[in-house]
Amino acid sequence: MKDINLEHVFGNNWREHFLDKEVIADILSAVDVKHLHFKDIAKQYLIDDDRVSVIATMEDEDKHLQQAIIDVKTGFPTWEQMMDVIYTTGEGCETKIVVFDGTEKEDEDNNLGIGCGFLEMLIDSGLQLDILMIDKLVNTATGKRLSYKLIDKPRASDKKLYPPVPSRWEAAKISI
Repeated sequence: MKDINLEHVFGNNWREHFLDKEVIADILSAVDVKHLHFKDIAKQYLIDDDRVSVIATMEDEDKHLQQAIIDVKTGFPTWEQMMDVIYTTGEGCETKIVVFDGTEKEDEDNNLGIGCGFLEMLIDSGLQLDILMIDKLVNTATGKRLSYKLIDKPRASDKKLYPPVPSRWEAAKISI
């Protein structure tokens, strides 16, 4: 499978694609949050040239509002991105989603292994975090549409291997 390069598909304004309500709804569908209905975009953060974060408001069957962070990056997930999604930008969000396009960058290490290892520890600690890779580009009558592949993630075991979700300080110590 050939990686989808967001910058090649959408140009320098690729981040704007992820501020579209239909795109946000597609991403939420890819992580199977069927019990939640997307309402609107509460906040958006243009983090840098290769990242954008969106805080989406969702509603459950009982009309309770929840928030989800969707953090999209060209290249591979990084440690800094995971820390932001969990401890800063995404703090307080019930649903946490990292999206990446998988394109290699000369100045970037492939951190997918680090991200997935950290993800495994967090899942065993009870945190819900989903990682999606952009899978396909489909040209439709209304424009370009992306599909997403949920990265296989370990399921939390009955026996917790770790204490509750570590604080940012504790997580930073783990990475050293």
